[in-house]
Amino acid sequence: MNRPEWLLDSGGDHERYWFRTPMGLEAEAAAEIGAVLPVERSVQTHRNVFVRLKAGADLDHRELVRKIRLVDDVYAFWGGCRGMDRSKDSVQSIIPFLEAVLDRNLAGDHSGGYIRPTVSFVGKRNFNRFYVEEIIGRQITRHSGLQVLNNENKDGKVDGELRLRCHIEDDTAFFGLGLWDTPLHRRPWRNIRYDGQLHTTVAAAMARALAPPPGSHILDPFCGSGTILIESALRHPECTHEGWDISEEALSIALKSSEQAGVNIELHSENSLRQLPEKTGYYLLSNPPWDEKHQISEGNIAGFVAGLEQWLRHSSVSVLLLPTELRELLEEKLERKSERIATTRIRGKLAEIIRFRY
Repeated sequence: MNRPEWLLDSGGDHERYWFRTPMGLEAEAAAEIGAVLPVERSVQTHRNVFVRLKAGADLDHRELVRKIRLVDDVYAFWGGCRGMDRSKDSVQSIIPFLEAVLDRNLAGDHSGGYIRPTVSFVGKRNFNRFYVEEIIGRQITRHSGLQVLNNENKDGKVDGELRLRCHIEDDTAFFGLGLWDTPLHRRPWRNIRYDGQLHTTVAAAMARALAPPPGSHILDPFCGSGTILIESALRHPECTHEGWDISEEALSIALKSSEQAGVNIELHSENSLRQLPEKTGYYLLSNPPWDEKHQISEGNIAGFVAGLEQWLRHSSVSVLLLPTELRELLEEKLERKSERIATTRIRGKLAEIIRFRY
């Protein structure tokens, strides 16, 4: 595959960033990145957006990067090198490039510090990630005083650790250093875990796709622990937010998380399929219970679709996360086609972010 030269060099006068995204959200993430940063060029690959900023932009880009919510993580991009194939021997091709970027970016005394190399790749290879991480770790030890944290040995997280990323795609290995010691998708407000919680980045993509006007009322009839409503409230603070769920535990977590995030959400412990909201013209944003934890059986799917249909018919715009088969049933029931925003993967299953307009 042809790569732009700026992706393959190890330096230059332009700031470069590498964003990791959930599968299928690359285009949506690139659009948000372009709206926040002064991007001169960008390239999208599988789960990656690489950007080069305009020269001479005098801004604090790291603080701007924190405003981007559709990415899982972000790295200062060091560049890439060719020479990879499926063989173990090809891994040796990264060493000259790696030595150069380590000398350029990790020069100086780092004694007492820690670094964690993490490798990912696309396609089948005759080696695993730990083999490449070991080779990278040996080079880091040679070129700096940093202590290498080993993923295969399950070394625990160290506060302030550096995070070096290598991603291998086709014949190219890309390298970058994490801007912070914690990935962006680990939101500071999500301190309580709950089975089935939606990935925060996917929730942020749904909130962006809703695009409500100021003053809108945004509802989630299946809000669970509140991830979608919180991401929406952070993106649309001028709107009001309201959610329903039958789980008291989930609602308790939603309340605590919303307080931690500094947003106000009205919550109801009710079965939303049995009670429609009093007003119409609202904006609906939801991940209905279709996954393994809340599997909809063949016996109750008709009732579920009928109940959800009523919520959609009373809305102005609805953005949902659904598997293809449920999306098709809804379209048939509504006699209306949805707009597909993106297709991503949720706990191993494909799901579509779709939008209905009324």
